[in-house]
Amino acid sequence: MSKSGTPNRKDAQLVAAAKAFAKAFSDSAAAQTSPTGFAPSSGMSLGAAGVVEITDEVAETMAALRARAMKILGSKAGHERAIDQTLFKAAHQCVVDGKDVDAMATVLIDAVFDQGLVTYEYVAPNRLFRFNGGTKDIQIGNVRAMLTADLQTQRQASYPNGNVTLIPGDEFNMTLQTGSASITLYGVCWVVTVDAIAENLEEEGKWLIDVAVSLLRLSHAGWRGMPPAIGDREPHPMQKPVWQNQGIKLQGAKVLAGGGTTLPWYEIDPGVEATVAAPEFQAKAAAIFAPTKDSLAARVSQGLGWLTRGRQSADRAERLLYFFTAIEALLSGTDKSAPVVQTIARHAAVMLSNDNAERERHASRLKALYNLRSALVHNGYRGVDWTAANAAHEYAEALFYVALDRASLTGKHDSFSNELAKASYGLAWPPTP
Repeated sequence: MSKSGTPNRKDAQLVAAAKAFAKAFSDSAAAQTSPTGFAPSSGMSLGAAGVVEITDEVAETMAALRARAMKILGSKAGHERAIDQTLFKAAHQCVVDGKDVDAMATVLIDAVFDQGLVTYEYVAPNRLFRFNGGTKDIQIGNVRAMLTADLQTQRQASYPNGNVTLIPGDEFNMTLQTGSASITLYGVCWVVTVDAIAENLEEEGKWLIDVAVSLLRLSHAGWRGMPPAIGDREPHPMQKPVWQNQGIKLQGAKVLAGGGTTLPWYEIDPGVEATVAAPEFQAKAAAIFAPTKDSLAARVSQGLGWLTRGRQSADRAERLLYFFTAIEALLSGTDKSAPVVQTIARHAAVMLSNDNAERERHASRLKALYNLRSALVHNGYRGVDWTAANAAHEYAEALFYVALDRASLTGKHDSFSNELAKASYGLAWPPTP
């Protein structure tokens, strides 16, 4: 990554790897080896240049180029299988066009980077929010929740000659006609701006939705409807929920079947709309969805997503693991020699109280819960009860609520950690200016 934040296409290792692959592929294509003469370990690539033997050298140099491209692009903009397909397609065309190794290397790099550094709008059904009181649209950073009918109206205005029509409905359905298509989508939808390669779009879009949901959950007071409480399982934000138990329980002649629970949801009304529109919330959302490197906002952004994953899980052990992953995202430092459990317990206690006796109580409880987390991660022990899972949930959300309310999101995470470390010796936090 360059200093400006733009992935560096001129990276020396990247260019060297591209040239090595370009030469290996060009040499293999020039050899015009018949498939019957391929080495036992070789594969083949079909394309504009015909049938090209994927020799060990071609495979090894492509692996090196792929690895370096992934290192620079990152997991959102890079996708290994897509990179391979793009490299082969571009390499075939370069051979047909008669490009030399240097020119071919530039084409290969541009092809891989151009396919990954793209912004999409990801649209998906929103089954977690219910609009009420006239509210029809809210924006949380990169994530927008709106009526599908309104999205269709907006797209019709922007693309009057568009050939795709969105129809509000309950079940997803797509009807193809000559030159046009109709897509039935749930009546409320997510529209997410995602910077990612197409192959990673659904995964990255879902993550941004999870971040947005936790940010809104912790920022709004006075929820109406049935928002998930501590211990509740939060429904998947896109998939149709299953509310009825679909298994049966047998004990001898006794059979238990049926039953279910009313699933929670978030009611989006004018009060929520006002929360989202407030300048303070907008500033927090901007920092969280476009965090600067090493900032507290970058850690909070990661942790908010894991908070949502914790609420979505029905498994007690998974919930505990996700909630502590969120806590670690917020409170773990870069000093690998520091005792992780002690640091997290002390810093969390500082955030939750300025009373030293209360801090000691919080720290002791967190260390006990962390022991369960360690047993789960290191020994596979999943004996977590609901009391522990719910305590982890309460602590995780309380810590993020405090961070959002009292800490400087745009400040450095190291500065945040240093303030907590000093305060852990009995000083007040946040420090008085």
